[in-house]
Amino acid sequence: MDLRENIDLEDNLFLDRYAQSVTENGKTINADDTAVPGYGVWRLTEDDFVGILAASRRKPSKNAVSKSITSNLFSNIEHGCGSIANLTESIELNELLEIVNVEPCVSAMSLVTLLQINGQYPVPLNLAAQEQLLSDVSDQIVIDFQARSLQKVCRKSIKNEFVDSDYRLHLTWKLNEFKMSVVLQI
Repeated sequence: MDLRENIDLEDNLFLDRYAQSVTENGKTINADDTAVPGYGVWRLTEDDFVGILAASRRKPSKNAVSKSITSNLFSNIEHGCGSIANLTESIELNELLEIVNVEPCVSAMSLVTLLQINGQYPVPLNLAAQEQLLSDVSDQIVIDFQARSLQKVCRKSIKNEFVDSDYRLHLTWKLNEFKMSVVLQI
């Protein structure tokens, strides 16, 4: 599943950096010293999900054709991830947390929805601003956001890169089960 192809996601690779920094791409959802448990690869808290569900239920999805990010989690999941078994707008919090723990795309859409609700979306391009945004959302940092090791991990995870006839660089990499790609104009 390529989330960036399915929905108009303006995250400037923040989702990749966030997952690497906060949970080491899902390896450490809750570090030993974590005071509040988190859920999913993008490690949001139960309080985050309570707010997301409340906002989503205030603005029911209308199954719009638009693939823009909204403050409705269910609409964002539908457009970004497709159909997810047992995920309905009447889902209970505990059931949603279970799905978030096993569906990386739902976890990613939850973070993006939270950012939209909080007026922090689209994500800024500036790395310092992204690092501040990460600190605003999560109290757990497993790998420093701008660490050199993060750059090495990103380089190692690139599965495909080529330059097309229009001199654009195409990069594709895989983050757990989540395929990401970007095209850069040279």
